[in-house]
Amino acid sequence: MSEAGKTLPVPVAAGGGPASNLHAASSSTFMSTSQSFHDITSTYAARFGKNDDQGKVTDEERQARQETAAEGANQYYDFATYAYLSGWGTAFHYCPFAPHDTILSAIYHYEHRIALIMDLQPGMKVLDVGCGVGGPAREIAKLVGCEI
Repeated sequence: MSEAGKTLPVPVAAGGGPASNLHAASSSTFMSTSQSFHDITSTYAARFGKNDDQGKVTDEERQARQETAAEGANQYYDFATYAYLSGWGTAFHYCPFAPHDTILSAIYHYEHRIALIMDLQPGMKVLDVGCGVGGPAREIAKLVGCEI
């Protein structure tokens, strides 16, 4: 989520659906249409696209960067989140699937199996260590009723 509580737009494919069908429902509730991909990438490139020679950065420039570090982190995660969701959807993991399965049904099955193997129960508190956008954690919480 970006700095002002805004969320990012869902990537849309030419046919009008999400660019990635993986967890499309989760993606669409996670994202809104407050910024365009162009705006996000432009903001990111303006801040980080420089080839700065850190040996030439003045103390004043270094201090200014430190004062806006939180804003910079938000800009990075706006960019990265949008890129991940447009490329992978909300699941960044692979899973086995049978020829009759769809990728989406196989991913849900795999996430449900993880929850069952862990013996997660309603009301349990589960930590998502954060290597993505929380799609599998949200699916597991929906299935089991645990808190993420």
